[in-house]
Amino acid sequence: MGAHGASWIASRISRRPLRVLTHCNAGALATCGWGTALGVVRTLFARDLLSRVYVNETRPLLQGSRLTAYELAHYGIAYVVQADVAAASTILRGLVGVAIIGADRIAASGDTANKIGSLGVALACADAGIPFVVAAPWSTIDLAARTGADISIEQRSGEEVLACGGVRTSPASAEAFNPAFDVTPTRADHRPRHRDRHPGDLLRPDPSLTKMGHRGDSREAGSRFEIQPLTCTYVGVPRFELGNLRSPRPAP
Repeated sequence: MGAHGASWIASRISRRPLRVLTHCNAGALATCGWGTALGVVRTLFARDLLSRVYVNETRPLLQGSRLTAYELAHYGIAYVVQADVAAASTILRGLVGVAIIGADRIAASGDTANKIGSLGVALACADAGIPFVVAAPWSTIDLAARTGADISIEQRSGEEVLACGGVRTSPASAEAFNPAFDVTPTRADHRPRHRDRHPGDLLRPDPSLTKMGHRGDSREAGSRFEIQPLTCTYVGVPRFELGNLRSPRPAP
C-alpha cells in the first residue's frame, strides 16, 4: 500500500521535494507494520521525495500531535505540528502538495468516514486543486453500507471539548456536540454503464492478486486485493481514486 500510494502521488505531483499534510494517525501505532496512510508517507521519505510533513494535531484527543508526531520523530522525518484550524490555510497557501489520510470505514459508494476534520481537509484540497488521498486496506471497505448515510457517527463525551486537562473551559451550562468522525462524500462515476448497478459492483477483488486466507487482512503477507479503479468527485473538485489496495511493506 505504501509503495502504490507513493508511486501514485509521485506520478501526479511534479514539485520536489514533496510536502504532505496528515490528519489523525494511520501509522504503525494505530494499524500495524508499515502503517497505512503514514506508510505512504514513510515510503515517500524512503525514496527521498519528502521534505516535510504538516501534522494536524487532531482535536480533541490529539492523535496527530501525540501519535503521528511521535512516529515521524522516531523515523527521522521532518515535521511540524499545527492546529487543525490551520489546515485550510496551509493548503491554500501552497505549503503542501497533497493531503493523505486513512479511513475508519469506506462505503460501497466511496464515501469515507474518518476522524472528525477530514472533510474540511478534503474541501480545502478541492479549492486548492491538490490531491486528497485516502489510503486504506480492503478490510476498511464495507459493501453493506451503500453510501455514507449508512455509516453511524459516534457521539463522544462532551467533556472532551468542554474541558482541557481536566479543567472546565466552557460555561457550566454549555452543552457539547462532539462527533468522532465525519464523512467525506463522493459521487460515483455516472456513465450509463454504471447507472443500474449496485455501487458495490464497482469494488471487486482482482482474482489474479488474491490468495486464500484472511480476506483483506493487510497483516497477512502475500494478501493483495485490487479494487477496480474508480475516480470519484467529492463536494467541490478533489479527486479520490480507489485502486490497488495492497499489503503495506517496508520496502521503498
